[in-house]
Amino acid sequence: MSKTFTLPNLCSHVRIAVDGKAFRVFSIKYTHPKETSEDEWTLLRGTTEHPIIVDKETMKMLAGHELQWLYKDDTTLNTEPSIMACEIVKKELDTI
Repeated sequence: MSKTFTLPNLCSHVRIAVDGKAFRVFSIKYTHPKETSEDEWTLLRGTTEHPIIVDKETMKMLAGHELQWLYKDDTTLNTEPSIMACEIVKKELDTI
């Protein structure tokens, strides 16, 4: 049996430019990257087609869980849809 928890993205409207490429941002703690230092952000690879930037506190919440990203429809402004939320599937051990 498993439970699903939905974590809203407070930075769904934000992109960070790194070396000429715009990365989507996901955070359940901050509404904008300027609210904390640059060192508090990291690149998350392998859960979406393109890497996203996530704050380290949020990464702790996501670690070790199955993730399902929830997107907003693409706009002409951005080539990738905004990440609106993340569903975490938390698997529970079966009990006898």
